[in-house]
Amino acid sequence: MRLRAGHIVFALIALVTAFVVVVTTRVPSGDPAPDAGVDATLPPAGSAPDEKAVLEIDREMDFGTIPRTEPAHRTLPVCNRGKRPLVIRDIQTSCACTRGELPAGKNVIPPGGCADVRVTVYPNRIFGFKSVKTLTFMSNDPVNPSVTVDVAATVDPEFSLEPETLDFGTVEKGTETRRTLRLTTLAEEPVTVTAAGDRMPDAADTAPPGPWRHEIEKVPEADWKVPGKPEWLIHVTLEGWALPGPLESAVFLSTDVKRFPHFRVPVTGEVRAPYTLSPEVSAGMLALPPGQSASVAVRAEAPVSCTGTGEASGLAVVVQPDGDGLGFRLEVSAAPDTPPGRHEETLPVDISTGGKTYQERLRVRWFGAARPAGG
Repeated sequence: MRLRAGHIVFALIALVTAFVVVVTTRVPSGDPAPDAGVDATLPPAGSAPDEKAVLEIDREMDFGTIPRTEPAHRTLPVCNRGKRPLVIRDIQTSCACTRGELPAGKNVIPPGGCADVRVTVYPNRIFGFKSVKTLTFMSNDPVNPSVTVDVAATVDPEFSLEPETLDFGTVEKGTETRRTLRLTTLAEEPVTVTAAGDRMPDAADTAPPGPWRHEIEKVPEADWKVPGKPEWLIHVTLEGWALPGPLESAVFLSTDVKRFPHFRVPVTGEVRAPYTLSPEVSAGMLALPPGQSASVAVRAEAPVSCTGTGEASGLAVVVQPDGDGLGFRLEVSAAPDTPPGRHEETLPVDISTGGKTYQERLRVRWFGAARPAGG
């Protein structure tokens, strides 16, 4: 049989088609080369589920007491308990006072291997004596890609303070109560207390001071526990007009310690009154919404009344007694002609119940609206 040209063309097309099918369906032997941009440390497609990197590290690290004059260093092992290389992509910190670093080129840990992380604590960046900060390890561990380690340290203190927290306990409204802190020098260089208050000396808040008085007294040298180590007494008095409720404050001590100029001492306690304020005035502050009034409800189990309100520039106060005589409501609003900007005033309020009169001092804050040009 003679072959025609058409038969030859058809045969050639069939051969080419068969070749393409074989090439495209053939499964190559061995692992394919990884594509550019694909993380070769990830388990390859089709591999066993347990073929992965597994990060193992202690979740807590305690430096103990460290010198106040220089950085302290410790070693933290990080291990790979998996079957793929572990890549430490980053070590983040919650504070510049605590850092974790791996040597250059040591961020890839082979299966079964370990690497030492150099952890450094900088005492000159710690404002106080005790520090607990967090290091976060970012890795290619698919189960725990982000692992945190708490790093604790105690800086060798320049002074001691007794007590460490000033607790007033339960204080009856209208009474003054005093507590005392005792500061003792521990460092070779004597410590001097220069100021005490209820806020940071350089705070931007220009609000009037809270219901506190602070007095500083140097202990006579004959009464020092250790010769050459000066001691100080800081007397803190809570005044009778403190608002009812939990005490949310602190004592800020200013000293000549070079490492940190101010030290915060927490203040705890509660002021108990024969009446309640609702809503509770947060930190003694009543905020007026723009163009609106704000109210404070006073309630008691015995007859209670408002026997007077002091003058506060730019504010209008209306007293609305409750029908049962066991409470009243203060409606506070800003004058309509208040200049633009932020304003703050102290509003004195006298509350009488049970044959006694109690004084409240409400800090009121509001913002005057901007006026149209030419208005």
